[in-house]
Amino acid sequence: MQYTTEMRLIRVMCTGRVDLAHVLRAFSNGIDGVFIGGCHLNECNYITHGNYHALNMVLLFKKVLEHVGLSPDRLRIEFMSGADAGIFVESVNDF
Repeated sequence: MQYTTEMRLIRVMCTGRVDLAHVLRAFSNGIDGVFIGGCHLNECNYITHGNYHALNMVLLFKKVLEHVGLSPDRLRIEFMSGADAGIFVESVNDF
């Protein structure tokens, strides 16, 4: 399975580690979009439930993007497991 080569993959241990400042820095550096892929809700590998924190951050930042005149579609979060390679490839290529 192949996904587009026009993206830069940054791995973190948990989507809860993706901070609002990281997303803001990406957009301020001219990135076209930010895609966050995380564990299914209620299936967090850690006790922290970071995927819920990431979801809240994305929903908040989409409102910020809309407020400053950028399309909120430039930020996306998808939930999938490590075995869902097909879903990952399809989601990234669609994005």
